[in-house]
Amino acid sequence: MTEPKLTTPDTDRTVAFRAGILALSLGLVALVGYIDGRSSAYIAFSIFYIPPVVLATWFSGRLAGVAVAAAAALMGLAADLWTMHVSQIYPITNMSFRLLLFSATALVVARLQEALVRERALSEANREAAERLQAANDLKDALMRTVVDDVRAPLGSIFASAVTLRMAQRDLTSADASALVGQIAEASSNLSALVEQLTQAERIDAATLPLDRDPAISA
Repeated sequence: MTEPKLTTPDTDRTVAFRAGILALSLGLVALVGYIDGRSSAYIAFSIFYIPPVVLATWFSGRLAGVAVAAAAALMGLAADLWTMHVSQIYPITNMSFRLLLFSATALVVARLQEALVRERALSEANREAAERLQAANDLKDALMRTVVDDVRAPLGSIFASAVTLRMAQRDLTSADASALVGQIAEASSNLSALVEQLTQAERIDAATLPLDRDPAISA
């Protein structure tokens, strides 16, 4: 048993909007066809069928655009048969050319819209990547500032202990000298750990940031 597809109000509104645009486009085609049929056969009305085709393609999709293109070609045929008193081969030929023209228009408009959608998606992906990169840089800078501040304490301790050992080594007892050496060793160990943290911070690079690539975007 298949589960029913879930729909949302936004999806319903989108479907209704596209259906409304398609109905409007077909209505415009019918209006243009009526005017075409009532006008002289020597007046070219083919160009006026193109706006409904563009409207349907842009807002309702490629298939809707092709459907309106076919309806426009048929409406043009009906107008020609209404106004022309010649062999039917000429209206049918005109319909074929119109169908090619209108279908090509629908396909070009659809490709243009798809290109714009991809461009917007790429811009959004680049913006998100830039935000992640900025966040990583901010984290790196904050970590480096913390490490630099923390490095000063062990460096000061090492320097003070070393100066004391050098300046007062004759007056120091073995216990005092051993304590100073221990302080230097402890400070050196802390400094080594801080340097390791600094090295880890340096490894934060924009090239290592994961980018969520959409196959539809890269296509």
